[in-house]
Amino acid sequence: GIEELQSRARTTFEWCVDRERTPKSYLQFLGMLGSLLFWLLLAGPVIAIYRRYLTSSWDSLTNPSTDLDAFQVSSTLILTCVFLSLLPLLVYCMLVFSFLQRSSKIKRIAQLTLSEEHQLVESLKRDGVIRLYFEDPLLEQAEFLVQLSQRK
Repeated sequence: GIEELQSRARTTFEWCVDRERTPKSYLQFLGMLGSLLFWLLLAGPVIAIYRRYLTSSWDSLTNPSTDLDAFQVSSTLILTCVFLSLLPLLVYCMLVFSFLQRSSKIKRIAQLTLSEEHQLVESLKRDGVIRLYFEDPLLEQAEFLVQLSQRK
């Protein structure tokens, strides 16, 4: 009986979570929006770096005495650009996660799971798959009173 209860309770929990799950298309949209945010923030510095690179390249083609230092872009500049683009993206991700895992949704899943599992236990008791015995007389009396109140 216990194995049957555990198996069905696990299935019930998974069903409740799946029922309240955020649609994949919505998650994909939010992911694409985050990617767009990142690349929009990084586009300006990348364009500036390439503009400088293309200008230096053109100068070296037209004037052979061009200094090769014009081609160098420091790695700190690139890393700074990436980090400055990542910070707003991290804030965006934090807001999305907070919205998707808000407490009202978690409470709704918990209430649904609790009610479904309560019905599961009642049906298993009714079908004789599980039986509950209390060794404490106080608990036996409480169960008797609960059964009386349910009959009304």
